[in-house]
Amino acid sequence: MTLVHIINSLSPHGTEYFLKSLLSSFQFNSILITLRRTQPTLMVGDSLHGTVYHICLGTYSIRKILVQLLGLQKRLTQKPRALITWLYYSDLLGLFIYLICFRRIKLIWNVRNCNTEISSIGVIGFLSVRILAIFSTLPTAIVFSSHAARCSHERIGYRNKNMIVIPPGVDTSVFKYNDEFRDQVRDRYGILNHEHLLGSVGRWDPQKDHSTFFKSLSLLVQKGFNFKFMPIGAGCDYRNYEFMRSLYIYDLLDKVVVVGEVSDILPYYSAFDLFVMHSKSESSPNALLEALSCSCVCISTDVGDARQYIWDSNFIVPHSSPVLLAKAIERVFINSNNTHFYTETKDEWGRNHIKERFERSKCMNHFYQLFTEI
Repeated sequence: MTLVHIINSLSPHGTEYFLKSLLSSFQFNSILITLRRTQPTLMVGDSLHGTVYHICLGTYSIRKILVQLLGLQKRLTQKPRALITWLYYSDLLGLFIYLICFRRIKLIWNVRNCNTEISSIGVIGFLSVRILAIFSTLPTAIVFSSHAARCSHERIGYRNKNMIVIPPGVDTSVFKYNDEFRDQVRDRYGILNHEHLLGSVGRWDPQKDHSTFFKSLSLLVQKGFNFKFMPIGAGCDYRNYEFMRSLYIYDLLDKVVVVGEVSDILPYYSAFDLFVMHSKSESSPNALLEALSCSCVCISTDVGDARQYIWDSNFIVPHSSPVLLAKAIERVFINSNNTHFYTETKDEWGRNHIKERFERSKCMNHFYQLFTEI
C-alpha cells in the first residue's frame, strides 16, 4: 500500500517527529511531499519501514509544481491508498492536489492546532483555516490531535461526517523515570538532590507564556521558597536578550539553570521534581504527556486537552494567572514532605493514567485502522 503525505517541512518539531514515528510503525510505502526546503534528516534512518520517496516543492513555481505532481502521478505503478496532509498550508495544497490529480483516492486532513484566532496563527493562517472550513466536507476524514482542537474548528465551520480525535500518545516504554538520568542531569548542572527542581519545555514564544511562569516563580521567591528551575527550549538561552531580560526583571537570575534547546529531552524529565506547562494555547501538548509518563508531578494551565491528561483539577490552573499558578506550585512544595502523597502522586496518578489511555502504540493502531479500513 502506498500513502502520500504532505507536510510543511521536516524541521524538528512535534508534528514532524510524530510523522516519523508513524512512518516507522507501518510497512507502507510513502511519498513525502514538503512545502519548504529543509534537510530531510528526520526521515533518514534504519527505523523507517517501506520506501520513503521525498519531493520538496519549496523552490518551484506553480507551473513547475503542477509538472512535478502530474509527473509523479504518471510514475506511480500503484494508485495511492490515501493523500494525508499535516497542518493548514499542507491541507490547502492537499485539497488542490486532490482536485487536480488524485480525485479518486482518499483525502485525510490532520489538524494539530487548537487556537484559530488571528492573534495566534496570523493573517495568512486565519484566511487559510477559513477557506479550509468551506471545503471541509470534501475530505474522507479529518483527524484532530485533541478534543479541544475539534471543538474549536467546529465553531468556525468545519463539517465532516468523519471527524476523529487521535491524540499523539507517548511511548511509555521509553519515557519512564530513571535514577541514572536524574543523577547525570543534576550532577552536570550542580543541582543537589534535595533541591527542588522545576522544569518546563517549550520554545520562547508568546503562546508559551514564559512571562506568567516567571511571575509565579517571583511570587514564590518573595515568600522565601528555595528552588531551581530549568526552562528548556529554543530561545531559552543566553543569546536571547528578551529571555535574559525577563529573568532579570523578575529577579530569577540566581534561580535559573540555563540549558536552551536540547537534542534529547528524555533524561531531563527524571531530573525534575515538578513539571510546569504554562502555555496560553495548546492542542495536545507532547511535553506534558512525556513528563507524566516519566512520573513527574505536573501542573498545567487549562488549555487544549490538558484535563484529559491530568484528571485532578488541583493541578490545573487558568492560563495567564501567575497568582494561581504560584499557589499550585506552593501546594506541591508543601505536600512534597508528605511521603505518601508524593509517592502516590508520582507513580499512580500520572504514569498509570497515561499508559492506560495514551500509549503511543494504541494511537498508532487507530491510524492503521484509518488508513486501511476507511
